[in-house]
Amino acid sequence: MEVTTKSSQQAKYKRYHMVLISCLFIGTSFLTQFFYVSGELRGVFNHYMLTSALFGVPPYLLEKGISPHTQGMQNTGWDGQFYFYISNDPLDQLATSKNIDAPAYRYQRIGMPLVAFMFSRILILDWVPPWLFYLTNFLFILLALVLLADHLAKAGISPYWSLLWGIGVGTQLTLSRGLPDAFADAMLIVGLIMFFRNRIALSVVAILFSALSREIYLVIPLLIWAHQNYFLFKKTNLRRVLFSKINLYLLVPMIFFAWQSWLKVHFGQSASQAALSGGILDLVPLRTWFKMFLGSYRGGHPLGDSYEWKLLLSFVALYLATLFSVLNYLRRKNFLGEKLWALNFAFLPIIGLYACFGQTVMHHYSGYFKAITIFYVIVLFNLNFVCQKLRKWALFVLLVSALLPFRIQFAMARSYPGSAFYEYGAYFDNEVRKKNQECLKPKFEYRLVSKSLFNKLPWTERLLGRPNSYLLTIEVINHDRLKIDKVDENGKALFQFVRKDDKGNIIEKGSPVVLQKPILGSSLFNIEMPVQTLWDDKNLAISFSQIGCEKEIIEELKVD
Repeated sequence: MEVTTKSSQQAKYKRYHMVLISCLFIGTSFLTQFFYVSGELRGVFNHYMLTSALFGVPPYLLEKGISPHTQGMQNTGWDGQFYFYISNDPLDQLATSKNIDAPAYRYQRIGMPLVAFMFSRILILDWVPPWLFYLTNFLFILLALVLLADHLAKAGISPYWSLLWGIGVGTQLTLSRGLPDAFADAMLIVGLIMFFRNRIALSVVAILFSALSREIYLVIPLLIWAHQNYFLFKKTNLRRVLFSKINLYLLVPMIFFAWQSWLKVHFGQSASQAALSGGILDLVPLRTWFKMFLGSYRGGHPLGDSYEWKLLLSFVALYLATLFSVLNYLRRKNFLGEKLWALNFAFLPIIGLYACFGQTVMHHYSGYFKAITIFYVIVLFNLNFVCQKLRKWALFVLLVSALLPFRIQFAMARSYPGSAFYEYGAYFDNEVRKKNQECLKPKFEYRLVSKSLFNKLPWTERLLGRPNSYLLTIEVINHDRLKIDKVDENGKALFQFVRKDDKGNIIEKGSPVVLQKPILGSSLFNIEMPVQTLWDDKNLAISFSQIGCEKEIIEELKVD
């Protein structure tokens, strides 16, 4: 009776932790999506995949109310739009490929779109609405998180470490943008845990959808199959090997390559041919990472001085922790036949590949974080089988690598002071609107009214030379007698902070401030603009420009 009571208490205690972990994931995901939709998307949830006018929305989805989020020939949107389109037309029967940048490559990642399509038919819907596309991703990530937490708890590790993956930047980023990467990770986690529990059939199905969502994961079932059959052959005989359940893993590459063959026939191009582009890989491991890291700190980063150094530091910390953990486990000969040894063995080529990410992947956190977040899971799987000293060190590295970029979760929503003045992307097409448009030539005078601190950085970043951010309040005097009313979407008027060197050359420009209402003749008004660099009071100016017009008018900023 006493044993039963104790067991019941333990089960209740375990359920409490699982519920709490689930609530933390649900709350984080909700807040991230809420700030993202209410901020960057101006409240339109259907735009969360970042559809673009450049590629266009398939006609049958236009009829359902799906519209482009970004406009213009320079605004491509994000990859999530393509996978959303595919979920509504898995076999390209409605010519959806006309609205996809690289059809063979995108259709290769059919996993999540196919599951969303099946859910829509189960719910008797004639299409996959954006909310169902999001919910599909969300539910499978939640399932994988709970299974991962349970697996860690049974291995003697706190289940809360599973949140490193569940609420990590890579997982939340792909969930909020409709990308398939987090779904691929989730299905891989489910498949691996089923493998550890000897539920081979379920493991094969999960890993199949993982490989159909992120093609690099195809190596995992292949190497697990090779490893397990090798040790089975050493212990028994060839006949046992031929009829082993582990051979079910061969279904994954068979179905994967059958799908690849269909893509080749249908599109006349293989997925690998469609994916070839410059900058994806670098032959020298971590060379691009080092270049981007120094470039971000010294000002030579492709995106400018974008604080990417912190995120790149997080990437390499997690990468090295995973590499060290895997190599440390693989060298232990007494574990050679274990299933966890098979997993580490299978992950070696993935770890090697990720060290060779090129500029296309490494120049922005959205490229490498969605790929590397799975490394948290691999290290956590290993922690119960390595020495206590390494476990504490590894957990510390994992925690630091997760906290460094954590503020990105909500920064994605652009929810900072002055954000109302900033237009996401560009909702206008410069080339088209140069035609039939009157370009303004106003006579403005600018005077600095105040400068206030609105984003004070922690002392650790200031110690490294990072500046705080300021909000400038600038008085604008319009010396023209005529009213300036060309501020509709056909000709947005922008003000922009400018800093010059002693020779008069422009060395810095701030974020653009969009004129919100017409300017009356001979009037005075204030604008606010954020700046991210400390500066003195010399050689400052304000630029006035109009979308669709080449003329930029730069006037001195007077500082009293």
